[in-house]
Amino acid sequence: MLKADHSHSKLKSDIVAKLTREIEAKLKPEIEAKLKSEIEVKLKPEIEAKLTSEIEANLKPEIEAKLKKEMEHKLKSDIAPKLKANLEAKLKSNIEAKMKPDIEAKLKLDLGAKLKSSITSTTEELQGKVDDIENDCYINSIRVQNQLSEKDANICLMMKKIDRLEQCTKANNIRIVGMKEDEGEDIVTKVINLAWGQMRMINIESSDIREAGRMGKQTPMKTRDVLVKFNNTTKRDQIYSKRKFLMNKDDPIYVNEDLTLYRSQLFFEARKIRKLGGLFGAWTQDGNVMIKVNQNDIPQAVSDYNALKTLDQYDEVSDNDDELSC
Repeated sequence: MLKADHSHSKLKSDIVAKLTREIEAKLKPEIEAKLKSEIEVKLKPEIEAKLTSEIEANLKPEIEAKLKKEMEHKLKSDIAPKLKANLEAKLKSNIEAKMKPDIEAKLKLDLGAKLKSSITSTTEELQGKVDDIENDCYINSIRVQNQLSEKDANICLMMKKIDRLEQCTKANNIRIVGMKEDEGEDIVTKVINLAWGQMRMINIESSDIREAGRMGKQTPMKTRDVLVKFNNTTKRDQIYSKRKFLMNKDDPIYVNEDLTLYRSQLFFEARKIRKLGGLFGAWTQDGNVMIKVNQNDIPQAVSDYNALKTLDQYDEVSDNDDELSC
C-alpha cells in the first residue's frame, strides 16, 4: 500500500514535471515575449534615459569639442577678415600718425634737395640760353640800331631836302600879322596902301603881287594872317627890309617870311631861348633861321635843332626835340 502510494506519488510527480516541462516549453516563448514586452515597456524609459545619460556622458566631450571646433572655424572665417581689416586699419592709422611727420620731413628734405638740384641745373641751363639770347639780341640790336641810324640819317637828309625844296617855293612870299580885317576887303589894295604909306615904299604895283589872301577860317574877335605871294623876290625883299617901320605903332603889324612848318617850329624855339636870355638875337633871312649868341658874334644860320642843344637854356624849352632833332 505504501509502495503503491509511493509509486503513485512518483508517477504524479513525473507527470507534473512532464506537464510542467511541456507547459514551460509551450508557454516559455510567450511568457518570455510577454515579460520582455512588459519589461521593455517598464524599463525602456529608464534604459533610454540611462543610455542617453551614458551616451551624453561619453559623447558630450567629443560633441563639445567638435562643435567648438566648428564654431571656431566658422567664427574664424566670418570674424577673422573683419578683425584683420580693423586691426590693419588701426595699425595703419597708428603707424601713419607716428611716422607721418618723419616721412613728411624726410620727403620734404629729399624733394627739396631734388628740386634745388633740378632748379639749379635748369637755372644754369636757362641762364646759358638767356646769355646766348642776350648776346644774339645785343648783336642784332647793334645791327638794327646801325640800320636804323643809317635809315634815320637818310630820312633826315630827305626831310631836309624836301624842306629846302618847299622853302624854295615860298621864297617870294611874306606873312603879314596884325593887319586889320574888314568885311569885303581888297587884300591886294590894302597891302599896296600899307607899303606906300607906313612902309614908305612908292614902287610897288598890283602887278607885282601874284596872289594875296587871309589864312584859315574866319573867327570872331581874331585877326587872320595875310599871305602875300609876289612875282619875284625883289619886291618881297623890299617889303621885308622895311618891316621895322610897322613895329613902332600903337597897333604893330609884323611882316614875317613864309616858312615851312619845320623852320617855323625851329624859329619858335630859338625865340623862346632868346626871351630867356640864351641868345642875343633870333630872326629869319631868306628862309633861314639866324641867331646871335652875343652882340658882337657873327650871325649864324641854324638848320636843325642840334645847334640849339649847346645853349644853356636848351633844357628849359626842349619840348619838340623829337620833331626837330634832324
